[in-house]
Amino acid sequence: MCHLTGWSRDPWIFGAYSAALPDHHALKEDLARPLGPRVHCAGEATVGDDFATAHGAWNSRLRAAGAMVRALGGAAGAGGAAAAS
Repeated sequence: MCHLTGWSRDPWIFGAYSAALPDHHALKEDLARPLGPRVHCAGEATVGDDFATAHGAWNSRLRAAGAMVRALGGAAGAGGAAAAS
């Protein structure tokens, strides 16, 4: 299965990805911390090992979605539990 995106044409993204300054890699963990019980950040810039990759963005979305479900009192379903590990 293939999923195509329009990142290069999106006016908010333009195909961008993150790049940490030297010795600032650990700050990505700060970006991944929730801003409250209902505000969770996702995107490749929020993952330590897979930044600047599509799979890093995908995995961060699983992490954030699972955290939101748990914060709202639900059980993380498919993908959410995997993201928490």
